[in-house]
Formats: sequence, C-alpha cells, structure tokens
Amino acid sequence: MIVRDIELRNLIEQRDNPLLTNFDVPKDWASKDSLVQPCSLDLHVGDIYQPGVKPGKAGSATSPRSQLVLSTGQTAVITTKESIHLTADYAAFGFPPSSVSSKALLMTNPGHIDPGFTGTLQFTVINMGRENYVLRKNDLIVTLLIFKLASEVGADYSSRRKDKNPSMIEQVDIDTLSPDFVDVQKRASSIAKKTLGWTTLGASVLAVVLGWAFTQIDKRLNGFDEIQNRLTRVEDENLNLSKQLSETRVQLEAQIDVDHRLEKLETNRAKGDAK
Repeated sequence: MIVRDIELRNLIEQRDNPLLTNFDVPKDWASKDSLVQPCSLDLHVGDIYQPGVKPGKAGSATSPRSQLVLSTGQTAVITTKESIHLTADYAAFGFPPSSVSSKALLMTNPGHIDPGFTGTLQFTVINMGRENYVLRKNDLIVTLLIFKLASEVGADYSSRRKDKNPSMIEQVDIDTLSPDFVDVQKRASSIAKKTLGWTTLGASVLAVVLGWAFTQIDKRLNGFDEIQNRLTRVEDENLNLSKQLSETRVQLEAQIDVDHRLEKLETNRAKGDAK
C-alpha cells in the first residue's frame, strides 16, 4: 500500500534507521511546504553537476555547483539533498512534481527505487522549454511515493550491489552526457552560418544583378545622350541651312529683279531703234 503522511512522519522521526536523513525539519508538518505531503514525500536539490566541464572545474565530480542556469536543451546531473533509507519491506517510485514539469524540465531517469536502497538519489535533467531554467540548491525537484510491501524481499538492493555506493558521482558518469541534449547551440550556430552564407551569396548575386542593371541603364542613358546630341546637331544644321536658303533666296530675288530691269531696258532700246 502507499504510505500516508502520518506513517511517513513516523518513519522519518524514528530513532533506528529513519526513512530520511539530512533534511530540513518543517515548522509545520501539515503545511503545503512540508516535505511530507498527504501520501508522498518531496525531496530537494542537493549538488549540481554540469556535463562538458573539465575535471576540477565548477560543476565537475569533485566540485559540484549549488546553482546552474540551464539554457534550452542543456543538461545537468543533480543529487538530492536528502538521503533516503529504505528497509527490505519498503519501495518507492519517483517522478517530477507538476511545479517542475510544467516549466518544461524533463527528468530522464526517475522511477522505481528498490527496497534496501540507501543514499541520495541522482537524476539527469534537461531543459526542454524556451526559457532558461534555474536549478538551485534546496529547490523542490522530485516527489516520491513510498510503498509498504506485504513482507520483506529475499535480497534487497544493498545486498545485491555491495561494490558501489549508489550516491557516488564519478566524472566518467558526467562525461557520458552531452552538455547540450539536442545540440541547440551547435545547430543554431550552424543555421546562422548557413543563413549568413546564403545571405552573403544573395547579396553578392543581387549586387551583380544591380551592377549589370545599372550598367545597362547607364548605357541606355549614354545612348539617349548621344541621340540627343545628334538631334541638337541636326537642328543646328537645319537652322544653318534655313539661313543659307533665306540668303540664297534674297540673292536670287535680287538677281531676278536685275534681270527684269535689263530686259526692260533692252526692250525700250529696241523700240527706240525701230523709230
């Protein structure tokens, strides 16, 4: 059966092998902020480890962080502040509370906790949201349902895994994870470079096209200028011709007048001779 709040508090406060250690005692066990809820147990962020960090640096196995800002797609390994101690007749099931999952923080490995498990819990979390997610020590991170078994198991967790402390974080475990789960930053950088490349190429092509267009326009404009110049020269030539024609006409009219006078004189002379 699922253990309810009264039994949970009794298990936590018992002197011999308490259910939890290293926890903050609530001022009011029945408040909304109490680690004991109606039929569940809330655990909080302890140490924070950052994949991709070199050994010895902040976030590595030997130098955990107390706070970390996760960008979209970034991962982290966290351990719980509290240590849980399950006897051979208790088991648990963990999952992220709604206040955490609603902010798009994905927890990849919550689940069943075997009877006989002792130590802090560890989880890998990924920010799947659009906004940054801030992990802080003592913030709520996981909810546990505690189950009471009908009887003790034949061989519990501790008897099956005596070679390794489940709470110990090793650098090799951190290094197996990608700092960026979906390579958001790498992909964004790649897309930006490609976009910039296409933009540059587009700008170059546009520059060539515009250059050709302006050249053609300039050529057309130069052609128009040449035509205009020709028209001007023709008009000037026409004007000169008109002037020359006018002068020639005046000269012809004068010459015709002289011829008429001479012809008249000759006619008069001929009449005089006849008399």
